[in-house]
Amino acid sequence: MEVEYAEAVTEPQENKNGFIFKTLTGGTVACVEHCGTYENIASAYAALFKWLTVSGYQMAGAVRERFIHGAWDRKSVADWLVEIQIPLHKREDTL
Repeated sequence: MEVEYAEAVTEPQENKNGFIFKTLTGGTVACVEHCGTYENIASAYAALFKWLTVSGYQMAGAVRERFIHGAWDRKSVADWLVEIQIPLHKREDTL
Protein backbone atom coordinates (compact mmCIF):
# COMPACT_ATOMS: atom_id res chain seq x y z
CA MET A 1 0.00 0.00 0.00
CA GLU A 2 1.34 3.40 -0.97
CA VAL A 3 0.86 6.26 1.51
CA GLU A 4 1.24 9.95 0.73
CA TYR A 5 1.69 12.73 3.25
CA ALA A 6 -0.69 15.61 2.54
CA GLU A 7 -0.04 19.16 3.68
CA ALA A 8 -1.71 22.34 2.48
CA VAL A 9 0.73 24.89 1.06
CA THR A 10 0.22 28.40 -0.24
CA GLU A 11 1.99 27.57 -3.53
CA PRO A 12 3.81 24.59 -5.05
CA GLN A 13 7.56 24.45 -4.56
CA GLU A 14 10.36 22.74 -6.45
CA ASN A 15 10.36 18.95 -5.95
CA LYS A 16 13.42 17.96 -3.90
CA ASN A 17 14.66 15.66 -1.16
CA GLY A 18 11.96 13.12 -1.96
CA PHE A 19 9.12 15.63 -1.63
CA ILE A 20 6.83 15.96 -4.63
CA PHE A 21 4.37 18.82 -4.84
CA LYS A 22 1.11 18.24 -6.68
CA THR A 23 -2.38 19.59 -6.90
CA LEU A 24 -5.06 17.19 -5.77
CA THR A 25 -7.99 16.84 -8.13
CA GLY A 26 -11.59 16.43 -7.06
CA GLY A 27 -13.08 13.09 -6.25
CA THR A 28 -14.64 11.12 -3.46
CA VAL A 29 -12.62 10.11 -0.42
CA ALA A 30 -13.38 8.24 2.78
CA CYS A 31 -11.78 9.78 5.87
CA VAL A 32 -11.20 8.84 9.46
CA GLU A 33 -9.44 10.83 12.16
CA HIS A 34 -7.00 9.15 14.53
CA CYS A 35 -6.27 10.83 17.84
CA GLY A 36 -3.28 9.91 19.99
CA THR A 37 -0.06 8.01 19.52
CA TYR A 38 0.90 6.74 16.07
CA GLU A 39 1.68 3.31 17.56
CA ASN A 40 -1.96 2.24 17.28
CA ILE A 41 -2.93 4.03 14.05
CA ALA A 42 -3.44 0.61 12.46
CA SER A 43 -6.82 0.35 14.20
CA ALA A 44 -8.00 3.49 12.37
CA TYR A 45 -6.88 2.00 9.05
CA ALA A 46 -8.63 -1.28 9.87
CA ALA A 47 -11.89 0.52 10.65
CA LEU A 48 -11.71 2.54 7.44
CA PHE A 49 -10.95 -0.48 5.24
CA LYS A 50 -13.75 -2.43 6.92
CA TRP A 51 -16.15 0.42 6.12
CA LEU A 52 -14.98 0.41 2.48
CA THR A 53 -15.66 -3.31 2.21
CA VAL A 54 -19.10 -3.37 3.82
CA SER A 55 -20.20 -0.20 2.00
CA GLY A 56 -19.32 -1.49 -1.47
CA TYR A 57 -16.31 0.75 -2.22
CA GLN A 58 -12.71 0.17 -3.22
CA MET A 59 -9.56 2.26 -3.24
CA ALA A 60 -9.07 4.52 -6.26
CA GLY A 61 -5.66 5.98 -5.42
CA ALA A 62 -2.95 6.31 -2.80
CA VAL A 63 -3.83 6.69 0.86
CA ARG A 64 -3.05 10.13 2.28
CA GLU A 65 -2.23 11.01 5.87
CA ARG A 66 -2.88 14.62 6.90
CA PHE A 67 -1.11 15.46 10.15
CA ILE A 68 -3.23 18.10 11.86
CA HIS A 69 -1.67 18.17 15.34
CA GLY A 70 1.50 16.55 16.65
CA ALA A 71 4.67 17.05 18.66
CA TRP A 72 5.23 20.40 16.90
CA ASP A 73 2.12 22.03 18.43
CA ARG A 74 0.79 19.77 21.21
CA LYS A 75 2.50 18.86 24.48
CA SER A 76 0.44 15.71 25.07
CA VAL A 77 0.53 12.77 22.67
CA ALA A 78 -3.16 12.30 23.49
CA ASP A 79 -3.83 15.49 21.50
CA TRP A 80 -2.06 14.41 18.29
CA LEU A 81 -4.48 14.20 15.35
CA VAL A 82 -4.09 12.56 11.93
CA GLU A 83 -6.72 12.42 9.19
CA ILE A 84 -6.47 9.33 6.97
CA GLN A 85 -7.94 9.84 3.49
CA ILE A 86 -8.63 7.07 0.96
CA PRO A 87 -9.74 8.03 -2.57
CA LEU A 88 -12.50 5.62 -3.53
CA HIS A 89 -15.08 4.55 -6.03
CA LYS A 90 -18.02 2.17 -5.94
CA ARG A 91 -17.15 -1.46 -6.70
CA GLU A 92 -18.51 -2.67 -10.04
CA ASP A 93 -20.31 -5.58 -8.39
CA THR A 94 -22.36 -3.15 -6.28
CA LEU A 95 -23.58 -0.84 -9.06
